Amino acid sequence: MYISLSFLGVETARSLALAGCTVIMACRNMVSGQAVADSIMKERPEAKVHVMKIDLASLTSVRNFAMEFIKKNW
Repeated sequence: MYISLSFLGVETARSLALAGCTVIMACRNMVSGQAVADSIMKERPEAKVHVMKIDLASLTSVRNFAMEFIKKNW
């Protein structure tokens, strides 16, 4: 699931992580994405939240994201 870092996206990621889901946040801005992941992990240290870089305007970025996602095998 692609989650935007809008308020709705942040709250969706947070709710899913707190419910025990593994959340992969696909973000264009890694600094902002990591800040959100850190705040979720602070609230629940055992949460499974991962941040990965993607720029949907770049097919190269999408391909790199897909290859990295497959490698991680979460």
